[in-house]
Amino acid sequence: MKTITNPNNPNRMLVKKALGYNDWGYDNLIHQFFVTWCEAMALKFYHKDRDLISNESLFAYYNKQWQILVENRMVNEYGGYMMNQIQDSAKTYYKFLYDFAMELENYYPASLIRTVKPKERTKPKYQFNLN
Repeated sequence: MKTITNPNNPNRMLVKKALGYNDWGYDNLIHQFFVTWCEAMALKFYHKDRDLISNESLFAYYNKQWQILVENRMVNEYGGYMMNQIQDSAKTYYKFLYDFAMELENYYPASLIRTVKPKERTKPKYQFNLN
């Protein structure tokens, strides 16, 4: 998965700074929440979670929703506090971010998820018969 960076999104920079993450760590955080979201969608739509996790269009959709429903909301509700750089507040901001990210499970592109085709399974090269 390639990360989608938007230089015109100052909210991402503010949220990253408030949480104390660098670019790599913040991208990993988003991907961790994406995997959790894919697991919930796999249960809801009877898919394999790996098929959803490896889908580029779903990842692009999730990144856009993350920007709108998590980062913009964080800045709209707590931006004044985040700009003041209050010490030892990263855990509090993370709790807010976690709550907003869990609310993303209520949003899903049903048309995209239904079009995800399962990947073909290949027979393993080696088989180990222990008997």
